[in-house]
Amino acid sequence: MKSHNPIIMISPYPELSYFAEQVSKEMNFPVTIVEEVLEKGVHVAREFEKENVDCIISRGATGILIKNNVSVPVILVQISTFDILHAFYRAKDLGKKIAFFEHIMRKHNYNFEQIREILCLKEEIEIFYYSDVDSLEEQVEAAALWNADVAIATGHCTLRMAGKKGMHGIMVCSTKEAVVDAFQRAYDLVTIRYKDQKAAKLMKTVIDNTETGIMVLDERKKITHFNPVSEKLLGIKKEEIVGSSLKNIPDVLFEVKDFIKNNKHMSTQMLNVRDNKILASSIPLINEDDQFGVMLTLQGVSKIQTLEAKIRKELYARGLVSRYTFKDIVYKSAIMKDIIDRAHRYAKTKSTVLIIGESGTGKELFAHSIHNSSPCKDGPFVAVNCAAIPENLLESELFGYSEGAFTGAKKGGKPGLFELAHGGTIFLDEISEMPLLLQARLLRVLQEKAVRRVGDDKILPVDVRIITATNRDLSRLVVDNLFRQDLYFRINVLSINVPPLRERKEDIYLLLEHFINKSESTAIQDTKLLENSRKWLEEYNWPGNIREMENFVEKYLILSEETNDPAITLQTLINELYSFGSEYLGPEDQILSGSNKISINVGTLEKMEKEIFEKIQQIYPSENKSALAQQLNISRTTLWKKLKDFSPEVKNTKTS
Repeated sequence: MKSHNPIIMISPYPELSYFAEQVSKEMNFPVTIVEEVLEKGVHVAREFEKENVDCIISRGATGILIKNNVSVPVILVQISTFDILHAFYRAKDLGKKIAFFEHIMRKHNYNFEQIREILCLKEEIEIFYYSDVDSLEEQVEAAALWNADVAIATGHCTLRMAGKKGMHGIMVCSTKEAVVDAFQRAYDLVTIRYKDQKAAKLMKTVIDNTETGIMVLDERKKITHFNPVSEKLLGIKKEEIVGSSLKNIPDVLFEVKDFIKNNKHMSTQMLNVRDNKILASSIPLINEDDQFGVMLTLQGVSKIQTLEAKIRKELYARGLVSRYTFKDIVYKSAIMKDIIDRAHRYAKTKSTVLIIGESGTGKELFAHSIHNSSPCKDGPFVAVNCAAIPENLLESELFGYSEGAFTGAKKGGKPGLFELAHGGTIFLDEISEMPLLLQARLLRVLQEKAVRRVGDDKILPVDVRIITATNRDLSRLVVDNLFRQDLYFRINVLSINVPPLRERKEDIYLLLEHFINKSESTAIQDTKLLENSRKWLEEYNWPGNIREMENFVEKYLILSEETNDPAITLQTLINELYSFGSEYLGPEDQILSGSNKISINVGTLEKMEKEIFEKIQQIYPSENKSALAQQLNISRTTLWKKLKDFSPEVKNTKTS
């Protein structure tokens, strides 16, 4: 608190001033005391307001008038119901008609019928309300016309006027305890005010020294803060703008004005102010449910681009960024929706995740997406293909090495990938290919959350979320003693099975369209060319999954550009796909299935032949008998005869 402690008391009568002096000494609480009433008290308060006093103490009507006419906090000495009761008790012995004078703003403060009942008053009571000195004189005159015997009031000014009209005067006095209470409330208020001022100065220092432009408006859209960065970005001095209302902001800032008017919630928009591109965000300032202002944050686009380029350059140079999110996964099948929903839930934890799936199904895409939806998304993402790094290098790559650990070791040593992933995620792809010796070291890292570099005896703590992936059956590898059982249970806390394309055929055409649209080639712009071959593309099993499909689309686009006939190119490539698993059947019949194997039960020759025809018909639709006959190396007539013998439903059908 300030040493001079400028607290003023404007007292409406001498007794109150006397109490105030006593309390000031007893509490060691310096107060300047001035005796004035009503408008004169307001005039005194305004003069002290110019001197930046911290608080004003007053009482009754004078205090109310001061409170309504100055911005300085005003503490009122309380007038209790007991004080009013005491005044009426004294007044009843002085006359039959009692006039009570009170300011209009305190009209509903007291229940006079209850006072009459408590004191068993038989005297007549009339209440006279006033708002200023002139109306007070009128009310005293009205009381005199009513022939009042006694006047009760909260100030000596009123009683002097009433005395001139022949009325006895009774003062409603506040107790010393009420003065002590007012002083304590004033002290608390000023203390809090100083703390708020200190906090405001601290906040102003922060705002003025931040690298972001900040502009604050109060609830009346009046600008209260405008920091140096804002001055630089908008090209205007704070002296020209602070204290002005939004409508009075210079016209050159019309985009800023428009943005503030139309953005009540946080949003980001590019503004062009004096040919300077600025990103602006509007943030409402809310206390509970009441909005008391708005803060505008401003950032120069060029600076953001420079910083972003620097960060990305550093991260990409070290290979420590994740590039994909769940939005990059193309699908419409229910099975994929369920798996992605589960992955979303897994992402919110820091538990180890095992991603299982065939080659080319997009396991790494899931790993990137889980990281980008996790609490450590702002940390590094380190991807390691355990099968791509030679066994003799894998240990030092994962765990690092110290200086002199082996011949050719880098001076000063080298941090391992686990250290680089600290605070983020490490993705161990093809975990099944990790040697057993390294599996033991990985298990220790998982259990102890610490690593030890090769050739070093120091333990380094690491906070890393581990995601692993495999296209092999780890449980089978455990049985065959090719994978540690304890590590298997440790990495298989949460698991995701990414289905192959043959189990989500409704996604196939969508993915084909996606890869064509994604391509930079201008040869094929219309994905409707795929529509005529959609059936064959969706029935193909895509053993290489999404990777095979992407390569197929790339080949399709390149060859289409060379031949200038996308339709023929597409049909040729489809036939090539199917010939991977069966013989080429000719362009007039087209390949209908990628499967060329069936299994039958051993029995009589007739039963086995019948089972062959029943199963092979499931592969070749009825409208494509030429392809079926060619596959069986028989004529269409022989084929039709066999079908009639083994399939009763075609006996009555004419040969087409």
